[in-house]
Amino acid sequence: MRNLFVFLFFLSVSALAQQPFQTPEHPRTLRYFAADQQTFLFVTDVLKLALEKNPTLSDVHVETLHHVENNEGRTLSLLDRNIIDIFWEGASDQRQRNYAAVRFPLVRGLLGYRNFLTHKDNLPMFQNITENTLKSMVACQGTSWPDTDILTENGYTVATASKYLQLVRLINIKRCDYFPRAVYEGLNEIKWLEDKYPDIRLVRHVMLSYQFPIYFFLRKSDQKLAEEIEKGLYLALEDGSYQALFRSHASMQYLYPLSQWQHATIFRLNNPLLSEKNPTDTRLWLSLK
Repeated sequence: MRNLFVFLFFLSVSALAQQPFQTPEHPRTLRYFAADQQTFLFVTDVLKLALEKNPTLSDVHVETLHHVENNEGRTLSLLDRNIIDIFWEGASDQRQRNYAAVRFPLVRGLLGYRNFLTHKDNLPMFQNITENTLKSMVACQGTSWPDTDILTENGYTVATASKYLQLVRLINIKRCDYFPRAVYEGLNEIKWLEDKYPDIRLVRHVMLSYQFPIYFFLRKSDQKLAEEIEKGLYLALEDGSYQALFRSHASMQYLYPLSQWQHATIFRLNNPLLSEKNPTDTRLWLSLK
């Protein structure tokens, strides 16, 4: 009898493990925090595109929860506690070990091309700047951002704060010399900040560069769902709809024409957090120079 009980127990566990992540009676909802910044709007549009392209995900819906400013560590906690179901951040080996990663670089690797927010009084410091001089200046970075470790490992001086607006304030009072932002973010953020922080400017002609994809992350228990989202993204890549969205989306309006970056001074960094598991398909990545 005991052996029969054990057999039935493991049979029931196996059956549960093989159940789909959604059924017609119980369609799946993916909850996430979103913000007003254009980058967040782009990534949510990419998620919706993946759901649309993969018929397996036809009954999966998205739900935007009321946004409060989160640091990345807190977002991970919200995922662990089942408050949200999906988030997107820069990839690291540790995140890919701990969560189900959708290994499709959502912004074509451009998170790793960084120009700088700075105070207008600091603009002369960036004329004819050398790598050693830039390393001696103070960069603002998020406390739990992988970028912080990347810059530190490459010999850059970094000051941290836990929230984005705290970092903006540090730039505004000149406690930091520069705040690296993705090449598609900087001008969008200048427009967003200009009323409250009119002295903040964008350094366009100097950049940092390191390979750094943004991935979707889900709980490990949602590995199958992550795989289906990845499949939907690749279907969008194959039919060109992903590229069309990328090219036309408002969040990328200041990225083009790409020729504007051809004469920028680019300091290239090694990313010690990057896993060899990242995709190598050249269609997924965009190089500025």
